[in-house]
Amino acid sequence: MKKLYYLTFLILFSSQFILSQNVRYGIKGGINYCDLNGPDKPPTLDQDIGFSGGLYLDTRVAEFLSTEVELNFTRHKFHFTENFDIVDNRVLFVEERNDYLTVPVMLRYKRGYEFAFIYINAGLQGGVLLNNDRTTSITINDIEINSDYYYTHTNHRIDYGLVAGVGIQFSAVNLDLRYYMSTRNLYTGNDSKEIRYETISIDIGYQFNYRPATVYGRKTGWKGLKYKIKKLFK
Repeated sequence: MKKLYYLTFLILFSSQFILSQNVRYGIKGGINYCDLNGPDKPPTLDQDIGFSGGLYLDTRVAEFLSTEVELNFTRHKFHFTENFDIVDNRVLFVEERNDYLTVPVMLRYKRGYEFAFIYINAGLQGGVLLNNDRTTSITINDIEINSDYYYTHTNHRIDYGLVAGVGIQFSAVNLDLRYYMSTRNLYTGNDSKEIRYETISIDIGYQFNYRPATVYGRKTGWKGLKYKIKKLFK
C-alpha cells in the first residue's frame, strides 16, 4: 500500500514538468481546523486554528482536467485534557503545535465560462515535520506536578494521507475548501497513542499568469447572465 501511494504521488508530481507549457502558478494561504482521528482520540479534544501558505503549480492536461502541486508551510494545532486516575483526580493536559512542509498533489476537474469557474480536487499529500512544540501538565487534586515522565511520545518525521476539496475561481482569484485525512499515526512506537490528523482548511489563492479567455459572440445583459450560469453548471 505504501509503495502504491509513493508511485501515484510521483506520477502526479512529474506530470507538472512534462506538460510545463500549460503551467499556471500562484500563491495561496488560509486557515485550518485540526481534528484527530483514530482509536486513541481524546474525548475532550479541542479543535484549534492553524494556518498554511505557499506556492502552487496548476498544469492543464485536458480540456477540463489539470494537475496541481503545492509547496506549503502548514501548522497543525490541538489540545486536550485526559483523566487517567479517578482516585487522585489526576488530569493530564496536552497542547501541540506542529509545523510541516507539505506537498499536496491533486487532480482537478474544472468547468466554467469566461471568468467564473467551479472545480473539485482529489489526490495525495505528503509532509515533513519541521518543528514540534508540545506543552504538558498534570494536576493531582488541583495541584500541578511535573508531567514529563508520562507523555513522552515521539512524533513521526513524515506524514502522508488523502486530500480532496472544492473551489470557485473568479479570474485570477480562487477560494478553496479542502479536507485532509492522514493515513499515518502521529506518533512513533507500538506503545504510543494511535491518532491521526483530520483537518478542514479554507484557502484563498492568486494566479500570477492568469490568461483571460477571448470569447467570440459574447452575450451581454440578461441573456449574457443566463448564458454564463448555464455554462457554469453544464
